[in-house]
Amino acid sequence: MKRWAGAVAGLTLAAAALAAERPPQTQAEIDTVQSVHSALSHRNCELAISRLNDGLARQYPDVVMLAGWIYEEGVCVKPNWERAEAMYFRARDTGPKGGLLRLIAGYGAKGRDPAAALWWAQQVDSLGLPEACRIDERLWRDPDLFVATLKLWQPGRLAACVYTAAVASAVAGQAQYPQAAQEFSMVGKVQMSFVPFKPAITWQTTEVELLQMGGVIDGDQARDRESRWMQRSFEDYLRRLGDLILARYQKPPALPEDWVLRMVFVFHQE
Repeated sequence: MKRWAGAVAGLTLAAAALAAERPPQTQAEIDTVQSVHSALSHRNCELAISRLNDGLARQYPDVVMLAGWIYEEGVCVKPNWERAEAMYFRARDTGPKGGLLRLIAGYGAKGRDPAAALWWAQQVDSLGLPEACRIDERLWRDPDLFVATLKLWQPGRLAACVYTAAVASAVAGQAQYPQAAQEFSMVGKVQMSFVPFKPAITWQTTEVELLQMGGVIDGDQARDRESRWMQRSFEDYLRRLGDLILARYQKPPALPEDWVLRMVFVFHQE
């Protein structure tokens, strides 16, 4: 999460209830996350890992999430899903909503644990999984009954459901507040529609508002805030993210043509 004068930014997946309340974010935590990102952008792995470890020792929730991403993607370290998994579980327990979403997306990657991906996905109503992928709570609450239920499914159904859940969770778990929109104090809502069969993710900005900025704003800044490209900044950012995620997951055969997942992403400042 970035910092700017007089505001706190957030991204909310509408109607999501994915984790316990996290402790209030401190300036020290914000500074630590920024310092890790800065070191990574300058390709200074030694400094990035040092700052990361310092944040982990202080149990900053957002640093824990960042550590999960670093281990999963192999940034400055060897890729290690087991360590990433542990970080995402830790993040889930300390509050960042993305922890559970990253677990679903990670388990759904090729060669990992599709049953675990779908089990966790049952607990996230905001994903809007198709009815064919939903399992009665009485069944998924019991691991043995859950596994027995999956064994009764037709071939291909599990793969289709896991792919759908993994893509949707990856988008929701990785989406962040675009820096340009933060700097220009822009808030808004964007609706996502994901059609696994195609596969395609489309975006529609439904609300955009320019909040009052502190300090002196020059003419160029004022024109940029009103420009069409800034008005579409949320949507353009999410489109690029969605394209990257679709390229990461291999679409299985036999996906139903009528499956559509819809989510609303709310970018806000307080």
